[in-house]
Amino acid sequence: MVSRSLRLAAAGASVALAQDNAAYCTDATLLQVHLPLCRSVNLPACSLASGYAFGANSEFPSQHQWSVLCQHESCQTLFLELRQIQFPVACRYFGVDNPKVDFVGNYFGSLCAPFHYN
Repeated sequence: MVSRSLRLAAAGASVALAQDNAAYCTDATLLQVHLPLCRSVNLPACSLASGYAFGANSEFPSQHQWSVLCQHESCQTLFLELRQIQFPVACRYFGVDNPKVDFVGNYFGSLCAPFHYN
C-alpha cells in the first residue's frame, strides 16, 4: 500500500504541474505553437472543451455529443457552464470572441470542477 506521505507528495506534484501548464497555456503565441500540449495535459472534459474552443471550426459540441464522451457529473456541469461563457483574447486567433471570464488562465489544468465567476 502506498504511504500517505507519498500520496500527498504525488498530489502536490500534480497540482504544481497543472499550475505550470495553466500558465504555459495562457499565452496566445504559445497556444498557437503548443496547442496539442495544452489539450493533452487536462482531463478528458477539459481537453474536449479546449479542443472545441480552439478547434479550426470553433464549433461547440451538442449536449448529446458531450454526454457520450464525458459521463462524469462534474463534466456535465462544465459543459453547461461553457455554453454560457465566452472565451479569452487568446482565442481570437482561432475566431472565438472575447471573454467574460479568463477560460484558459483559470480552467486549463482544472479538475473539471464547476466554474466560479469573479
